[in-house]
Amino acid sequence: MPGAIKAVGSIRGSETRYVNGRWPNPVVAIIDQGTRSGMEIFANALQVNGIPLVGAETAGAVVAGRGFLLPDNSLLVLAVVDVFVDGRRLEGNPVEPDIRVPFDFRYADGADPQLEAALDELTSRLSEG
Repeated sequence: MPGAIKAVGSIRGSETRYVNGRWPNPVVAIIDQGTRSGMEIFANALQVNGIPLVGAETAGAVVAGRGFLLPDNSLLVLAVVDVFVDGRRLEGNPVEPDIRVPFDFRYADGADPQLEAALDELTSRLSEG
């Protein structure tokens, strides 16, 4: 059964049920320079699957690194794994938002324009049905 998750019944019973494992409601995600590593891969996957991204471009920092302690107690970090999605290298190629909302918290005075824009988009999608 495509799009379903196999859910096993209670411990006492042996019934197997299939439930819809997809979120049936609209989703909007907020991204910015703090979105990096695995979350950047996730943001890319959301966008590819039609979820609108609101905010600013991601960090473009996806490559996994490994630290090596050197004899002089300094640390050398080397890139050991790179990430390509559909032939596109994510390292150095930030995920761009669908709805660009620049935000600098130093001048926000308690406001969050990215959250407000995301809520506006979500409200719009909910009113569309």
